[in-house]
Amino acid sequence: MSRIGARDVAKYAAVVCAALAVAYGARVWDEASNEVVLSYGGAPPGALAVDIRNDDGERMRRTEFSPSARREHVVQLPRGRFEARLKVGQAQRDIDFVVEGDGAVQVRWADR
Repeated sequence: MSRIGARDVAKYAAVVCAALAVAYGARVWDEASNEVVLSYGGAPPGALAVDIRNDDGERMRRTEFSPSARREHVVQLPRGRFEARLKVGQAQRDIDFVVEGDGAVQVRWADR
């Protein structure tokens, strides 16, 4: 039977630490916020209310645009899938979109 020495324990500890560092780095990368320019087009005239929810249904952001405002804003979102609930008066659309990093995403009223 072989014996495990201090050197072997140190090697195993180094491998475990490296694996934990990679896992932690991947988690941080996945949760990092990205600067995303969201623009909303094709909605009927009127005041536009936007609720952005993550995959778990948690509200990440709520914004309201006046009828004359440019329907675009910059938000901080992590990578992942989201749903934008657009509402003008009684009309409403739920539109899915994906954030892959910094950039621009166009959310169109007609998309479903």
